[in-house]
Amino acid sequence: MRKVFQVLGRVVLPIVILAGCSSGNHPVIPEVDSGIENMPVQTADGNTNTHLWGYYDVFIDIENLTVEAVENRKAMFTANVVNFINSMPAGLTFQIHGTKPGPGYIDVDIDVSIMHPFPGMTQFNGYDVRGVFMGDGFGTLNYNSKLKYPVDGIDQLMLPDPVDGIGGPDGYTRWFNKPEFSMGGMPLLQYTQGHLATPTFNGTATLNAYKYFADGLISNADLWGYLSANPGYNGKFSSGSKNTRNYYLRFPDSKGVKYGYAITANWEGPDIHPSNAPESVACKVNDSSTVWYVDSSQNGGKLILDISLWNWGNQPSKIFIESTVLSSVYELTSDEMVPFGGNEHYSTWHVEIPADNVTGLENQEYWVISQHDEYDYTNEFGVNNLAGTDKLAALFRCPLTVLGEPVSDLEVISPNGGEILWMAMSHEILWDTGSSGISNVKIEWSTDNFQSDVRTIVESTPNDGSYMWVPIPNVETDTARVRVSDVAGSGSDTSDGDFTIALPVWLKFQDEVEVSNSTVSFATWTPRPYEQWLDEFSTAISQDSDGMAH
Repeated sequence: MRKVFQVLGRVVLPIVILAGCSSGNHPVIPEVDSGIENMPVQTADGNTNTHLWGYYDVFIDIENLTVEAVENRKAMFTANVVNFINSMPAGLTFQIHGTKPGPGYIDVDIDVSIMHPFPGMTQFNGYDVRGVFMGDGFGTLNYNSKLKYPVDGIDQLMLPDPVDGIGGPDGYTRWFNKPEFSMGGMPLLQYTQGHLATPTFNGTATLNAYKYFADGLISNADLWGYLSANPGYNGKFSSGSKNTRNYYLRFPDSKGVKYGYAITANWEGPDIHPSNAPESVACKVNDSSTVWYVDSSQNGGKLILDISLWNWGNQPSKIFIESTVLSSVYELTSDEMVPFGGNEHYSTWHVEIPADNVTGLENQEYWVISQHDEYDYTNEFGVNNLAGTDKLAALFRCPLTVLGEPVSDLEVISPNGGEILWMAMSHEILWDTGSSGISNVKIEWSTDNFQSDVRTIVESTPNDGSYMWVPIPNVETDTARVRVSDVAGSGSDTSDGDFTIALPVWLKFQDEVEVSNSTVSFATWTPRPYEQWLDEFSTAISQDSDGMAH
């Protein structure tokens, strides 16, 4: 039976930055402290529960360079499902590190710090806390047309700092976006805009970037490195602790500095720890892609990815890849869904996908989509939202480097190291033809890894992945390698290791030996103990003038 992801008041914290233009100047956001609404006390019998820590309206006065963060208590009490503890206010702090104007935009480098509202109450430790940056979404994913995501140059965007690479998203989530979670009903399960929010803010993105908050995770640290080094922490946000993460935000001039902000945290009950999210919370990709582009008629290559997903224990049911260089969404096959690495908290998968829609060098990317079929976006209270029964998914957005010249992805398959080839016999040379459109290849071999000894097998043969090497040269060596190269010179591949060329057999005959193309006849041979070997010998045997045959 399909599990329903029972959401009990996802920690939703809409923070709306008001534009407030003045004389065309870019806004500057100074550091400010503010109170945070107390975490409500509530339990439920769902598999994975989330709880509300507070709603916020944030007002930025551009002229006076001040920030005011105000708790929206009206929204909190409208929920009418929890008790509030007002004697232990938490803290929310912003610290601006700098602003950088660009052509048509302003970049803001800012730290966000959150203090857990209940010091000394370990029963309220939270897990997988995520601060979600919400804005507009001009882009649409083919994976699900309901998913609207921000586009650089058009929408408010979280991205890595172009200089040091810090401040980018840890992932993307669909939870509590304004378009889908504004159908009315229990405010704990809906997006709520505060009374100080700018009336013009109406974020359209249904897929929004987040940063992950946890004990010991410093503001600019890599999330994957932190989780790998501290798996025993279980992504915990401890009672009374303060954690900080860095955001690098870009605001187009046409939008102004305004956005929504939500915080989600997982918590199941005072005696149930840890209580982690069911979906993937982090992703690491080793990208060895060979995608290239010259013009509309000359392009190709492959996406070659080793994908690691941190899931704590819930491995994804399916993994999809969507990319600007693919004509359709790619779903990993059943064979590809067998991980080749990982541990109890994460797994790693390998996939190679021909790039069939390469349109240019710039602004190329791919999405890793981790789908969990046992969960969806419904809740036990029957509060409707437009995400509904869609499968729960975690999404990770990755930039893709496209090279400006053809890349050879030829790959020698055999002989690739360790084989024994027999003199005067034959061997089928096999290689992966790649996806770069190579028409013909040259095949060579060497006994010193092509340092000085380079011998041609064939000058040019069709790039069809197979060539019969016959006869194998009468050169005894255990350091042989072959090389397959594009005749046009765009690239090549060589055997990964050495293989051996050896003598198949030496026989000394006193009587006449007749050698033809297919048979070996012995004038006198009684008994004939090697008769069953004759077919194997037939294509390899030659005879020297002194009667020695091999």
